[in-house]
Amino acid sequence: MNHTEELEKLVAGVEALMGEQVDHQDLPSLTGQLSRACNALQYQGKIMGYATYLFDKAKGSVVDKIKGEDLKLELLRLKLAGMLAVESAQYERAERVTKALPTYIDGLRSIISQLKTELKHIQ
Repeated sequence: MNHTEELEKLVAGVEALMGEQVDHQDLPSLTGQLSRACNALQYQGKIMGYATYLFDKAKGSVVDKIKGEDLKLELLRLKLAGMLAVESAQYERAERVTKALPTYIDGLRSIISQLKTELKHIQ
């Protein structure tokens, strides 16, 4: 599996995890989801590493392709952005998912804490 495929697999896995429907009244379901989300944290470094590598590698390739072209700075910037659109989107998606996961985990912890408090009051 190449770096692009590995990045896609990791990012899609975290996105799928965060997209799962969880019964917010079912404590075992919530703690299981929290456990899976905490386990996914271990992949954040790998996700951003792959994303950075692929984006930087693409930048290098693009620079090699446009060497010698006489373009004004703004046109050069636009051309670079267009040639790097896929890699830029990959990077932004990876960055977004790695930033969202800790927030997702905090939300699950809050829900679990609230549910435990409610259960104590019922008993």
